[in-house]
Amino acid sequence: HLGAFLLSLVIWVLIGILVLKVVGPMLRHMTRRTETKWDDVLIEVTRLPLSLIIITYGTISSIEILDIAPAMVADLELGYMIVVTAIAALLAYRVLMKVVVCYGKERCDEVKTDSGDAVINAVSLLGKVIIPAVAVFVIAGLLGVNLGNVILGVGFLGLVVGYATKSSLSNLFSGMQLLLDRPFKPGERVPLDDGHTAQVMRVGLLSSRFLDMDTYEQVVIPNSLIESQVIIN
Repeated sequence: HLGAFLLSLVIWVLIGILVLKVVGPMLRHMTRRTETKWDDVLIEVTRLPLSLIIITYGTISSIEILDIAPAMVADLELGYMIVVTAIAALLAYRVLMKVVVCYGKERCDEVKTDSGDAVINAVSLLGKVIIPAVAVFVIAGLLGVNLGNVILGVGFLGLVVGYATKSSLSNLFSGMQLLLDRPFKPGERVPLDDGHTAQVMRVGLLSSRFLDMDTYEQVVIPNSLIESQVIIN
């Protein structure tokens, strides 16, 4: 049994390495003449998680060759599910960073605007928080851990933090709205509340910066104040 286990394990590891080192480069070589580069990016993103899943599955299958107790087999299968969940989170993170974020930044570079970069950074930040959180909840469910009290505590903490930072959150969502709708962009001119004309310098997530054309002073306005009024471009 031990010899069969070691032989099976070596074979599965070699298959995983083959996928990582041979199949991936072969597919990239086959798609090198395509007009877009995103097929190469997708292959590069998925080949490492796929190799890890193959090696993990092969390890569990090889261990089952040994004469072990059924309870240990069940524990090994549970460990396999936990590892697969972690690898899926890794794959989702790599797809987010390599495909979604990079594609968004490339489109922003094509249109030559800085406002889209802030949205891309916000999406990247949310992904970095949401993906690990979902993975933790799934793994906790597999382990039979009741997260009801944790969810309740996190919700209460979220209410406290939200109330304490409601002004910043209001500016944040208003900034995202301005970046998506784009009622004005850097270089254009808009009127201020005091009647002066200002040139847009920068549109950020929390505030926007203007140059007062009458006084030549820089004016920083919270986005919530801008989004709540009529915008004249």
